[in-house]
Amino acid sequence: MSDDRPDPERLLAAAKASEAPRRGRLKVFLGAAAGVGKTCSMLDAAHDAQRAGRPVLVGVVEHHERAETLRRVAGLTLLPRRPTTPPEMDLDAALAARPALLLVDELAHTNAPGSRHPKRWQDVMELRDAGIDVWTTLNIQHIESMNDVVQRLTGVVVRETVPDRVIDEADEIELVDLPPDELLERLRGGKVYGADATNRALAGFFRKGNLLALRELALRRAAARVGEQVDDWRDAAATQAVWTASDRVLVAIGPSPHSARVVRVAARLARALDAPWRALLVRTPTVREDDEARSRALAHLRLAEQLGAQGEIVEAEALPETIVAYARRHNLNTVVLGATQRAGWSWPWRRSLSEEVARLGPELVLHGVPSEGPSPAQLRPNPRAQAPLPPRDVASALGVVALATALGVVSQGLLSESDRVMLFLAAVGWAAFGLHRAAAAIAAVAAITALNFFFTEPYYTFWVADSHNLLTFVGVGLISAAVANLAGRMRARAAEAEGRAAEAQALYTFGRQLASVSGPDEALQALASRAADALSAAVCVWRLQDGELILIAAHGAPLVGQAEHATAWWAASHGAQAGAGTSTLPNAEGLYLPVQHNAERFGVLGVRAAGAALDDPDRQHLLQTMLDQCSLVLARQRLAEAAATSSRAAEIERVRSNLLASVSHDLRTPLAAITGSATTLAELGDRVPSARRAEMLGEIAAEALRLERLLENLLHLTRLDAGALTPRLEWEVAQDLVGVAVGRMRRTSQGRAILIHAPEEPIMLAADGRLLEQALVNLIENALRHTSGDSADGGAVEVAVEVNEAAGRARLTVSDRGPGVPEAERARIFETFARGSTPSGGAGLGLAIVRAVAQVHGGEARVEAREGGGARFVLDLPVGGPEGLHTPEVTP
Repeated sequence: MSDDRPDPERLLAAAKASEAPRRGRLKVFLGAAAGVGKTCSMLDAAHDAQRAGRPVLVGVVEHHERAETLRRVAGLTLLPRRPTTPPEMDLDAALAARPALLLVDELAHTNAPGSRHPKRWQDVMELRDAGIDVWTTLNIQHIESMNDVVQRLTGVVVRETVPDRVIDEADEIELVDLPPDELLERLRGGKVYGADATNRALAGFFRKGNLLALRELALRRAAARVGEQVDDWRDAAATQAVWTASDRVLVAIGPSPHSARVVRVAARLARALDAPWRALLVRTPTVREDDEARSRALAHLRLAEQLGAQGEIVEAEALPETIVAYARRHNLNTVVLGATQRAGWSWPWRRSLSEEVARLGPELVLHGVPSEGPSPAQLRPNPRAQAPLPPRDVASALGVVALATALGVVSQGLLSESDRVMLFLAAVGWAAFGLHRAAAAIAAVAAITALNFFFTEPYYTFWVADSHNLLTFVGVGLISAAVANLAGRMRARAAEAEGRAAEAQALYTFGRQLASVSGPDEALQALASRAADALSAAVCVWRLQDGELILIAAHGAPLVGQAEHATAWWAASHGAQAGAGTSTLPNAEGLYLPVQHNAERFGVLGVRAAGAALDDPDRQHLLQTMLDQCSLVLARQRLAEAAATSSRAAEIERVRSNLLASVSHDLRTPLAAITGSATTLAELGDRVPSARRAEMLGEIAAEALRLERLLENLLHLTRLDAGALTPRLEWEVAQDLVGVAVGRMRRTSQGRAILIHAPEEPIMLAADGRLLEQALVNLIENALRHTSGDSADGGAVEVAVEVNEAAGRARLTVSDRGPGVPEAERARIFETFARGSTPSGGAGLGLAIVRAVAQVHGGEARVEAREGGGARFVLDLPVGGPEGLHTPEVTP
């Protein structure tokens, strides 16, 4: 029965796409080279869209100072660029603006360091995911799969590439074409590059031969995309008619030795027509049940794939109907078949394969390849290739017939003739469904013999006196043959279903295992383990790192030796299969398959070919699916690592910029004061009054101390970022630490009071005195900075020490009467580079270090509102110390 339904996989993909959240549409203006007019065409189309009422925003246009491009940009709204070197598109601003249409020039562009994504095409993907329509431009040489082709044709290595999937996912591709002579004329006229760049381009990339080759590649890529759109439309419209807009070739492959010649003829035909071609192997019962036929058919399929065909295997019963349905489904208008000669006599009404295909598909163009001799006999199952007949099945078949005979004899007077016939049919049916096909045939012959011998007149002879009995025997034989054939097919289908269920379970288990891996080695180990279980063969897997293969896992006897390693290296470096069963290094013991995703290569999988049944397409499909799953996981891990690296680089750049912006003022102010005072003293010398001299020297000392504190904070910040801020705990008296910190700050307090409130009883803390002292200095300096000497209390700062023995906590507080900290800012005031809303903010380092010091001591830092106004900063620390720290004797 013919299956003329559309391809279910394509329909399922279309249904999922329609149900998915709305994604922005992508239109690519594709050209053969720079200067053909891609950007100008995009801008002209954008003006048309804007005049039609569609809001347009220019995300980035690389105008290269070309007058015609700048003229077209006028009248369109431009998105301000991000202040990087060079300036880049502001992705966050584009996402926030959410325009109906965004123009993003030069899809293959590499973003500046510190950007969210290293490539501009990744920015476009994020914009599309946000539901924004994007128009972009691209040259054919920047498509990843074209990279080596362009290098071979032009001798130029293109560094910036875009993955093919980005182009494949585009909703529309518009080809911007310009003949090479016109492009060269534009180049010489200075409309593409400047004078120096033009001379280099004419001598290198922009030779006419290169431009012709690139133009052909662009035209072919655009034509292929149009063909894909035609297929999508045919599937959506459920159209089964074959459209002959372009030639597409299908070759039908079978187990006949003549099929090798058919494949070669199809390859020559496809090459002559410059058409894509497919090879179809229909696994009929003949191919499934005959090992020799299956091996020949698979060898022919591999030959077709080696010659450039896209091979596919389909399970079916009817060969002509399957060929026609497949051709219609994939819009293949030319079919190549083997035109076999008939061997001897055959039924006059029985059509040959080519005649039946012509009848079922009159719109197809058939090419029959004559065979060199009769082949139908070669297509029949070879009985010797079938599974051997077990003696136990023969005994069971004869036993069930004997049982039916005994029941018939015992019930001689109870059963009618038709009942006895049904009894024997039941026995034959049981044998057909439960035993070997040959045993079922033996049961059928034995049943007819027993029925004739025991239950028809004349009894106990093999003579058939009544013609009606003869018809009964013939009917029993035909029914038995039909049941046996049906049962054999059902068993085969059941075995296939069981095998596919096992494959599905293996893939499901493998997928779940991959979902939990945390690194590339775990993913490769899972691949080796599951592949070994699925193939029941020895498996090894290597990871490709820095040009070397590193063995990750081995199951079974490992593949060792210089020849095996060389074969594995060839597969990894070339991204193609090698070893046993291939045309590359076929004498190797193992088959080596690269673990790769697009152009990224992660390693190689080796399978010992002996006993692995790698010629079985089902096992090949299972193994390839596992490789694809593993490589996809590895690609995602590498992409995540690249994103993390990019994020870290962006964060480092942000911290560097913030640090320079924050510290520059705090460094400049004391340096200017020191320089001014020192210059005055050096120039005037003894003419400076002694009182003024002492004052200026005091200013120099105070500003130097201020610089020292800033440098200490920077040093602590560096250790904090490196995770090296580890305290060296010793017993310290809290009152002493407060006294030292206050003493340091009184020298730079400009006469303002710093008051200390502490109990007389010493409070012991297990602390790093240097770190805790620095934290107190930072808090006091912060309080002095945010208070004024003109206030009622003279800008006094209060430092207090409190202890809660029941809770085992000590509180060191620094209070002021400044403007205080708004409640909304208290959560972030201790973050690095965070500053208050007052204009007297510092570098934003001191309080971050205070919090870090408190945390490494097992405490916390917080800020509270002070009664009557101002702020109170609290260091809440544990009183006790760790085990093993000697408790000193302290005298108050």
